Amino acid sequence: MAPRKRIPAAAVLVFGLLLPQAAAAGDDTIATAEVQPDYAHPTTNDPAQDVADYAKYWGVSVDEAALDLDRQRSAGLLEEQLAAAGDDWFGGLWIDHDPSFHIVVASTKPGNEDLIRIVKASEVAPFVNVTAVGRTLDELQTTAARYQSVNDASYRVGIDVTKNMVTIDSPDPKAALDLITGADLALAGNDAIRFDNSRLHLTAIQGGRHVDGSMNCTTGFGVVDIMGFKYASTAAHCPTNLTYQPGGISLSFGAEKFSGSVDMEIAFPPSSTSISYFVYDGGHNFPLDTRPMIGTRTRAAQVVGGTYCKYGRSTGYTCGELQGKWDECATPSPANTCMFLSRSGVKMADDGDSGGPVFQGYFAAGWVHACFEDAFTGQCQSNTPMLYIAEDYISQLPGAPHVLIGS
Repeated sequence: MAPRKRIPAAAVLVFGLLLPQAAAAGDDTIATAEVQPDYAHPTTNDPAQDVADYAKYWGVSVDEAALDLDRQRSAGLLEEQLAAAGDDWFGGLWIDHDPSFHIVVASTKPGNEDLIRIVKASEVAPFVNVTAVGRTLDELQTTAARYQSVNDASYRVGIDVTKNMVTIDSPDPKAALDLITGADLALAGNDAIRFDNSRLHLTAIQGGRHVDGSMNCTTGFGVVDIMGFKYASTAAHCPTNLTYQPGGISLSFGAEKFSGSVDMEIAFPPSSTSISYFVYDGGHNFPLDTRPMIGTRTRAAQVVGGTYCKYGRSTGYTCGELQGKWDECATPSPANTCMFLSRSGVKMADDGDSGGPVFQGYFAAGWVHACFEDAFTGQCQSNTPMLYIAEDYISQLPGAPHVLIGS
């Protein structure tokens, strides 16, 4: 796994589209002075550009790609059910494509009756392989927390469920080992300390649109709080005084949290501007190259090996495969809850992309958080993976906001 880099100057947020209001206050439809497209519920589960990207990358037909993307969603539901039922036997779930699409369920008790019952009842049962492992996911997370408890910010802790191991990435593996053993801890199982001299680098708002300030970012999804107030969103490491483009609309700071699992900021537009559940994706799925958000994908329902896409002002539309859900975030007092997205040969994020939307089809998955910087240049690597914040964590902001979705 490539070393991570903190992104000190350019963070990218993904948020719902903010467009000049051309209807009554509170109306959620996209609107500009020139165009106000009618909202139509998507007629397919995935936008054509997502299906085409998947088909090209994995070398399958467009029809098979559409089926695989449907199976990924079912795999997410299966993982939620297994995790809820199997603290003492569930070792993780991931998608594999070698030699073809299938779902792997890891368990310390492969013959467990609850495991077998839940898998058999799943829509993707024919694609599931169950494999035996030595540690449960709960045990891996507990071990990772122990390593993290003595970390002096000199290494990064993650979990690789496909190898049933905790990973420690450090530019000085011996120093990392000394810290761990000096605290009377020992490496468990096949856990490994790996050389990695890259650092996390925070990336810099529309949902998918530009926001300009002392550093530039990307907007994420539109959000709504428990009182019904609607906001634009982006990353908390972006400035608090931002101007939304196009239109030069000034956004007023609402709230933010930059700690632990959260890197999110919300801001509200002037009364003449509404918040939409559409996000810009640079494609041709709906009017204005946007897609509506009709639901969300919680962290628990996002599957290792699954394909997720994002839009950012700097690198545009890119898709990658989820490598893990337990990476250390680039926040103060970081939690091991960040989502690690990568694809060979693809620069997943760069400065300016921070806060941009991460989605699976028409479902909101999270906000762009960080890339991995080159140790020599201090810039995002040419083929950098990225980290993103899962969509559920927006609820930790005041007012318990959630992603605005269309009906």
